[in-house]
Amino acid sequence: MPRNGGKISVVMPTHNRADFLGKSIDSVLSQTYEDFEIIVIDNNSTDNTEEILKKYKDRRIKYVRNNENRGAGGARNQGIGLAEGSYITFLDSDDQLLPTKFEKQLTKLHTLPNNCGLVYCGFCYVSNQTSKPVKYVFPKFYGNVYDDVIEKNLFPIHAPIIKKECFERCGMFDTTLAACEDWDLWIRFAKYYEFAFVPEILAKYTIHGQQKSIDIKSTIMAMESIVEKYQSELHERPRALANRLKRIASLYCLNDKPVEGRKYFIASIRSNPFHYGTYVHLCLSLFSSRIHKKIINIFSFLKIGDVRLTF
Repeated sequence: MPRNGGKISVVMPTHNRADFLGKSIDSVLSQTYEDFEIIVIDNNSTDNTEEILKKYKDRRIKYVRNNENRGAGGARNQGIGLAEGSYITFLDSDDQLLPTKFEKQLTKLHTLPNNCGLVYCGFCYVSNQTSKPVKYVFPKFYGNVYDDVIEKNLFPIHAPIIKKECFERCGMFDTTLAACEDWDLWIRFAKYYEFAFVPEILAKYTIHGQQKSIDIKSTIMAMESIVEKYQSELHERPRALANRLKRIASLYCLNDKPVEGRKYFIASIRSNPFHYGTYVHLCLSLFSSRIHKKIINIFSFLKIGDVRLTF
């Protein structure tokens, strides 16, 4: 464990997640590295969230209740502004951390050069019904990851520990995005900083069917905004642009809007004419929307139980 490693500020936005909140907080309080604070930003919950927080007597927990729902990005920005730590990490109030996460990531971070902005980790998807892991995702992108992260989101919001200076240099969460606001942040960080990882599963992503990541409409809007926001960078990377456009096209088709989907499949082909799978998708969308949706569900998106994740 690093000596005088520095305080970690855990920013935890929540809205009507009382059924999950206690386990999330307990997973932080169980960390082997103990120099941290937990900043819970309550986005005007109408359940018993406040009652649950009152049960905790640990002075490291700070509770802030908003009189309006500022969204996840707005709440995280609020928490960053209140943070006293040299390092920031995030935890959605329905997810959990493994006990050695802070210790191992901070130890790693202290061995790296100053141009490394964050250290992330592997994670597992956990079924809320059984509390058992159903899929493990190990990290693999290291160093200068800009070309990788502009193509796809590499890890969930609670995987990294981040130097606070990254926010000061690159900005905060974009609150205009309806989803994928963490992906947008990683893109900006990767432009100036290298990324590193601990090659272990140290975080849990709970699947319960109420995540924003299953909202197809919000994900489409966010992905379209990100493609527009980074259009010059993406046009320099035709394969990455093609993959993003294909993803948006598939989401439109899943949302029963095949006409819009075909427009994006065509744009994807124009960006990368040698990705023959996109031609297959385009033809299937013309032949049978029902069959096409079934194929997309099987091969293009992660489905755990009855929950399909759209990111």
